Amino acid sequence: MDGHGFPFDPESKHEGLRHPLGNAFPSKIIRLKGLMRRRLARMAFVGSCALLMFSAAACGPAWVYTFNEAERIARPKERPILVFYRDHLDVASARIREVLEQPETMALLEGYVACSLISAYDPNRKFVAQYGVTSPPALIVIHPDGTYHALADVSDAVQIRAFLSNAKPPGQKPNVNRAIPRPTDYLIRAEGTFERARERARRQNRKMMILYKWWLDANSNEMITRMSRPEIAAHCTETINCVLDWDYTPNRKHVAQYGVTKFPAIIVVHQNGSFQKREGLGSVRDIVGFLSSAMASNRGQQPPVGGSRGAQHRTSGSTQTRVPTPLKWQRGHDAARIRAQRESRGLFIFYEAPSDETSMRMARLLDTQGARNLFKDTVNCRASASDPLVGEAMRQYDVDRAPAFIAVKPDGTHIAKRGSITISDLRRLRDFLGR
Repeated sequence: MDGHGFPFDPESKHEGLRHPLGNAFPSKIIRLKGLMRRRLARMAFVGSCALLMFSAAACGPAWVYTFNEAERIARPKERPILVFYRDHLDVASARIREVLEQPETMALLEGYVACSLISAYDPNRKFVAQYGVTSPPALIVIHPDGTYHALADVSDAVQIRAFLSNAKPPGQKPNVNRAIPRPTDYLIRAEGTFERARERARRQNRKMMILYKWWLDANSNEMITRMSRPEIAAHCTETINCVLDWDYTPNRKHVAQYGVTKFPAIIVVHQNGSFQKREGLGSVRDIVGFLSSAMASNRGQQPPVGGSRGAQHRTSGSTQTRVPTPLKWQRGHDAARIRAQRESRGLFIFYEAPSDETSMRMARLLDTQGARNLFKDTVNCRASASDPLVGEAMRQYDVDRAPAFIAVKPDGTHIAKRGSITISDLRRLRDFLGR
């Protein structure tokens, strides 16, 4: 072997294979290896560029493959949906997909949710039939307002790009089929504020469905369970849905304008501002009947002038019960302690951690009727673990982490409970403070 790992024959008569002292072969090989390395590096660079160009230009849109998933992505951001209805064994469908993945076409699809549906799946056939499409290949543009444009008998790239360029809202209204399988978790993605839901409904020209409830009411919780049944959820896929809880005072005023004073209740608000409502729980059949009628109509009652003033007391069914006033919390620990000492009252401190599941669960416990009754006469302080100064103050009570509950007498003596507690633990804290 020579010094470069190449074999040589000192007795060889071939040029370039003589004794190493006079051998020209290794130096030529070294030059050849360097040239090959440079060429391979150049080829790798060109290949990488080509691969990047292919990825950007030829891979096409980020497809989803179910209409429910496309709607889930599009609705919150009010994006249009492009449905490519295809036969996975059809050559024409394959050619159209190639056109859709060309850079010129992709530029027209910016902002769209791209959904590819195969014709072999029966729910897909029912879904596209709502938009007047009966056979593949076809393209459907579904606008945020629910209207659409469709292109059947697709033939070439020019036709497709012209269709995408001209498919602007509003379009035709679909013939909605309630029998199509729909997701039943729509309430999880419902709006939580009346103003935002109303604005979305106005902007998209859709009906608004309001579910009014109280999270501690058994009938309200059963209503949520029933609203998640497929036969009920099917009526709420084309509406802007809003869940309002009685606990938040402004929500009572919002539903009062529709004459609602009881929970649970369902309110369907039409595009012209008129509405239809149903108060109380009711059977699944009753709820389906109400929603079916309300969704098919465009006319209802007009909101009463000034709304109703009867929403300040919660009611469930036909029984009306006065709820204790929510606890008044002070955020500053020092100010709350000074006030308690000045007024010779007990001080109750809830030390919580933002986004902590146990803290949030304990906050709900403190908002119950029993907790409100216990601490209605104490000075109450709600302290956050996100504030370093509050953390320092909590150490004087031997508390180093949230959640924690502290009862402090006017003379400064105190007891604390940590972690997850019950209403019985709250009673012991209140008993420590005296009556």
